[in-house]
Amino acid sequence: MAATGREVVAVDVPGRPGSSDRELWRHGVVALGRAIADALHAYQSRVILYGHSVGAWMAFEAAAARPSVISRLVVSGARAPCLGHWLNDPDELTPRLSTIDDDDTFWCAFERRYGASRELRHHRTAMVDSLRNDFEMVENYAGSETKLSIPLTAIGIRNDDRTTTETIEQWSSHADSFSSMYYGDVNEPHAHRVLLDQPSDFATFLARDVLDAS
Repeated sequence: MAATGREVVAVDVPGRPGSSDRELWRHGVVALGRAIADALHAYQSRVILYGHSVGAWMAFEAAAARPSVISRLVVSGARAPCLGHWLNDPDELTPRLSTIDDDDTFWCAFERRYGASRELRHHRTAMVDSLRNDFEMVENYAGSETKLSIPLTAIGIRNDDRTTTETIEQWSSHADSFSSMYYGDVNEPHAHRVLLDQPSDFATFLARDVLDAS
């Protein structure tokens, strides 16, 4: 986001493939959020932390663990942490993907929820166990009632069937300083994938409409 004068840095989530602590991934959303916060502590100035989907929950837990290193939290594509339990998942047919043992059935449920991914289809056999572990971690997140001391902006993706206006606005219970915004009309199916399908447009929206509006 050079036009805004901001440096953008991707957070290497501990435990992901290519990172050095895969075991940490088994400890759940809260532990990963705290690990992210510890990593951010190395920066000389406070940062604006952004997370999408489960990354929104990790970013929230990072902000809860170390608000002193984060100046503002921006999240998108996730229901509020107070609704984090899997019983609140909007997928009423298969709210717990991690429990589906048959690979073909798992992929059918995954693609019904998120759409088909050309990249994942090429690596289905290699990825299925890793994805089950990811979903187990997400589905075991009990949620949180914590209220942050920093400003929080929640972004809803229009036509995203993983969230509703109500579940986005519920983020307001997690911060005294709260705002919500909504990203355009994503006409493609599975609007939850906006970061993959419209990366440049969404980055422009973040820089111009979200960050510069603060």
